[in-house]
Amino acid sequence: MGAESFIEMGGYAGIIWPSYGLAAIFVIGIAIHSVRRKRSIERQHAKHSDK
Repeated sequence: MGAESFIEMGGYAGIIWPSYGLAAIFVIGIAIHSVRRKRSIERQHAKHSDK
């Protein structure tokens, strides 16, 4: 199995590679959302603990 046949994915490259790309976008988006949400919660807890 050479690099070219790996990239062609048995003729299904038009479906597989965009699916990988879309999955990567979702995973990155979820990670970014999680980090932002964590920071937001930490700020809320810091505000309430100062009172």
